[in-house]
Parts: sequence; C-alpha cells; structure tokens
Amino acid sequence: MRKVINGKVQTKSGLLVDAPPALRMESPGKLRNDLNKLASWRKRVAIAEAVAVGNGFAEQIFKRIPNKSQTQAEADEMMVFVFGEQCPEFEV
Repeated sequence: MRKVINGKVQTKSGLLVDAPPALRMESPGKLRNDLNKLASWRKRVAIAEAVAVGNGFAEQIFKRIPNKSQTQAEADEMMVFVFGEQCPEFEV
C-alpha cells in the first residue's frame, strides 16, 4: 500500500507525483468524468516516470496512448511501469 502524503505519492523510482483523483460514485456522469481524469493522470505520471528514469522509448509509447480511450492493457502497463504493480492501492 502506498501512502499519500500532502497529496503526493512516490513512484518506484522515488519520484513524487500527484495522488490519483478520487472516484465519485454519486452519478454516472460524475463517475465518467472522474474515470477520464484518472486516465489522464495515469498517462501523465507514466510519462513523468519515463522521463525521470531516462527511458525515452517508454516516454514516446506513453505519449501515443489516448487519454480517454485507454485499453485495460495500456492502463495496466502504465501502472506496472510507474508503481511495479497493476492495481496499486493508496492510503490517505
């Protein structure tokens, strides 16, 4: 479980990035909006991690992944690259 401290979480390389956005379940519209924010966050932190570790190849791959229509495989790959696991858990 990864701790969220001051709105930041640490990647496997030690880079501090913004914590993932919370998902609101009150309505389908809010949830859809939050899932889009989560997809954008995944892409943003994957690119930041690639830059931090000097992996230009991964950086270019992540930049080509769309924000709103990520496949599950793309989402999983980004999380494994950033945190070392597909479904990291975060503790506030």
